[in-house]
Amino acid sequence: MPPREHIAPLPDGPGTRFISPSSLADHALLKNAGHAEGSAAVGRLVHEALESYGKTGGYNIGALPSFARSSAKEAAEAEKILANLLSMPHIKELFSAPAYRELPLLFRAGGGIIYGFADLVIVEDGVARVIDFKTGMANIPEDICVRAYRPQLEAYAKAVGAVFGTGVVKKYILIAETGKLLPV
Repeated sequence: MPPREHIAPLPDGPGTRFISPSSLADHALLKNAGHAEGSAAVGRLVHEALESYGKTGGYNIGALPSFARSSAKEAAEAEKILANLLSMPHIKELFSAPAYRELPLLFRAGGGIIYGFADLVIVEDGVARVIDFKTGMANIPEDICVRAYRPQLEAYAKAVGAVFGTGVVKKYILIAETGKLLPV
């Protein structure tokens, strides 16, 4: 748990901007690299299933909050991604570590307030790892993916470092379809 003194109210006033870290990603760069907007429902299902898997060691896709808003095709695609991903030893190891899942973050940056949820945060021996899950990125060159999402991961890292008092915050993108962890 973060030290209590790092948790403080962030009042807003006239002119305060609220910024989601995901809005910091360079979506134009991804589009230019051939990324087509995929199904957001698949991404939500994968995120919710991984959160459940991390907390309980399993998931029931039909019981996930997004399931009711998803088509059978989207649920099947999410199941395929999850079955492949969770069969990988390094992913099982990653999800067996003590971690914060969908960690809510709220902090001041410049003239705004950054708010969002970090998919997975692991803090061990004074080092934090922030891991953001991405679906639909398997065919995007890794360097483009890293460049596009670096601002988002930097925002999470700044908040995690401040909250947990870690001098080092390592940042990664987890490509859900391949299980590849890309250092950012």
